[in-house]
Amino acid sequence: MSELEMVKNKVRREHYLNEAKDLLASARRSEWFAHQDIQEMRKIVNTAGISFSELGTTEEELADLERESCRVIARSFLNRSKEKPEDVDESFGMVKDYLKKGGLTMEDISDRGFNIRALRRILVLARKQPSGAAEYVKAIKYGLEKHQLNLADIGTDDEEIGHLLATATGPR
Repeated sequence: MSELEMVKNKVRREHYLNEAKDLLASARRSEWFAHQDIQEMRKIVNTAGISFSELGTTEEELADLERESCRVIARSFLNRSKEKPEDVDESFGMVKDYLKKGGLTMEDISDRGFNIRALRRILVLARKQPSGAAEYVKAIKYGLEKHQLNLADIGTDDEEIGHLLATATGPR
């Protein structure tokens, strides 16, 4: 391979890497488009031979982002079916499609399931960001009370909540 070809390949790979990083950033920002962004990113990764670690992600994160995107879209179509009964057949078809794509069930897009997932996401943030853990715990407690849930529903217990508060460096 000539030096010129090697430079071309390097430039091409760098372009693909930047494009894949942009799609990943977009998927992290927008649940609505994450499914599409990740599909496109996977094509680029396969074409260019880029690893997920080069992008700063894992297969697990991508699967979670895709699942959450499918959940949000399916829930949106479910709400649409309630608001526009004339579109119920089309809406439920889309609900079924996105449930299948995300490996989800109707329970996953119910109000209870939605609230549990939202509180679990806040819990993950509390675990990752000790400086803000006190505020996150406050939000979790409020959400649990408001939606009549308990700590076990979101995968934690009083011991962990106590530990999060004890290690919090932010305002309590």
